[in-house]
Amino acid sequence: MRTEFALESGKMFLLRTPPFGPLLGLLFAATVWLPAQVSAQTETEVSFARDVKPILARRCFACHGPDVSESGLALHEQLSSRGELASGEFAIVPGDAAASEMINRIATTDELMRMPPEGKPLSAKEIEILRKWINSGAEYERHWAFQPMTNPPVPAVKEPGWVRNPIDAFVLARLEAAGLPHNAAADKRTLCRRLYYDLIGLPPTNEQLEAFVGDTSPDAYERLVDELLASPHYGEKWARHWLDVVRFGESNSFERDNPKPNVWKYRDW
Repeated sequence: MRTEFALESGKMFLLRTPPFGPLLGLLFAATVWLPAQVSAQTETEVSFARDVKPILARRCFACHGPDVSESGLALHEQLSSRGELASGEFAIVPGDAAASEMINRIATTDELMRMPPEGKPLSAKEIEILRKWINSGAEYERHWAFQPMTNPPVPAVKEPGWVRNPIDAFVLARLEAAGLPHNAAADKRTLCRRLYYDLIGLPPTNEQLEAFVGDTSPDAYERLVDELLASPHYGEKWARHWLDVVRFGESNSFERDNPKPNVWKYRDW
């Protein structure tokens, strides 16, 4: 089943499947990741990794980041963000946005004092996110991929019959919290095509499609997943993401022509 729900950044499509093996489980978990606290999360809560860091990286790090720390301020890590500035002020006072110079400078209408000094001012929404974050303690957190793994309790849902695996429960809990319905179950033709496109990036042939539709065995889905994971096309599709980034070359070939010693592995695969 394909479940669609809207996020601030656009739409995310989630593929609902019967129980699957560990490898595919990790693949889909990485694609449809929802943090442990998502079932209890409300729209008013602010996450550093999801809401705050993108603003800082886009609007602040050029002057107050890992490479440059003008006025003694570096916002890319918690310790440096809370130090005393050259002016004697503090950019971030945890729990007190009104006393935080960063908020004062991004919210002021004085063009000579307002930050950032170039480009458009931060939007009212961005300022409110930063204000809420500071008032809540201004805690930094690492990207979810670098946080220790946890085993959160599976959330209770209103339609337990829809749930076939724990990931479904987390997805459905978020949908229910947002007041969104789930989609109807996909027919076998649709499910087969989704598997082919998701795993190997190619559509099934008519023969492959009819073979899956006509397979009435209870493990037909799992066997098709295993077959596609074993296909060379599976590796080709996922290696292409790396190849696109490095432009299928063995060096940067842009600005600085530094070699990439191991990129040939991705190219050959």
